[in-house]
Amino acid sequence: GAGAGAGAGAGAGDQSTNTSGAPPPEEQNVPPKLPTGLPEPTAADVTYQTYEQLCDCVQTPTGQKRTRDDDGETYPTLAEAFEQTTTLMASTTWTDVVKGCNTLRRLAKFHPNATLPIITPAIPLLAKALKSPRSGIIKTAVMATADLCRVFKGSLLPHLESELLLQLLIKAGSNDKKFVIEEAQNALRNLAYSIAPDRSAGDALLILLETHAKHRNPKVRANAVLCMHALCAQRAHALSGDDSVALVAMAADGSSDEDDATVVRLSLPEDAERTPSTPPPPLSLPQIKALLAVGGSQLTDKQKEARESARGLLEVLHSAFQSIPLGSQSPANAAVEADAVDEVSAAWTALCREVLEATTANAVLKTTQ
Repeated sequence: GAGAGAGAGAGAGDQSTNTSGAPPPEEQNVPPKLPTGLPEPTAADVTYQTYEQLCDCVQTPTGQKRTRDDDGETYPTLAEAFEQTTTLMASTTWTDVVKGCNTLRRLAKFHPNATLPIITPAIPLLAKALKSPRSGIIKTAVMATADLCRVFKGSLLPHLESELLLQLLIKAGSNDKKFVIEEAQNALRNLAYSIAPDRSAGDALLILLETHAKHRNPKVRANAVLCMHALCAQRAHALSGDDSVALVAMAADGSSDEDDATVVRLSLPEDAERTPSTPPPPLSLPQIKALLAVGGSQLTDKQKEARESARGLLEVLHSAFQSIPLGSQSPANAAVEADAVDEVSAAWTALCREVLEATTANAVLKTTQ
């Protein structure tokens, strides 16, 4: 009886311990898990460096060992850095992916000729990073894409199309995170600046952007037109004398208030030549016609983002049209009135009415004149 009583007392004591809220000793050191059963990811701070802030990440040409400022390790050789880049970008650990993207950025900036051969295997990994559900990876991948375009310019265009990098970049501009949206829009502007001097690459990019400008998602349409605006501004020499051009920044929250448009200045990269040795080729009349149709369709869009991008694009097209010799401006079937005070204005009006429906043409003329 006494033994039973002792056992009962011990049981009561154990029960009181379990009801105190503290986990059993064997469970106190078990890491927390997600509902999926996987352990919770560890928190990590990510530092986003601009192109100008990037430093070299390999040994000096003489093989001298240099020490990293952050972790005390020595820099790898160029060959080791190439191998590490693709390995890190293919990792399942998100911090490794970020590190790999940043290494790719540094290699492209400081060793472009040597980096070009590894671009092909790295591009699919970069596309995968742009599809990541983690915002930090997306932003770093966006910055890497922009830097590759900045360094390799028109030669990267086939990858933008084949691996859907352009589509993913535009989609990133429709992200629900403001810091990702802003980075993607900056990347689209810098992409336009980098490719603009190459006539064939610029023409091909405009064709790709026209497809996205017809997307059912209004934010995708707006970002596509934003890139078209920046590219056409370069082609129309709109940056001469000021080194910048006013571009509309998309509202991150998708606001549709017509009166709160935000205007930003697109500036040339700090390391860019203020007077390019090969100036961007001007827009041709057929290109102006095609882009006029895109801008006109977006000018009456239901979403503010698309309308504001279209206004900027149409103003650039109007400026480009004015630089074309008058004899080639007027449509063949348009009769310019003899008493027209401004023949260029009359030719622009005739072009708008030739390309656009009457209602849209009136809206475009109201915007540009």
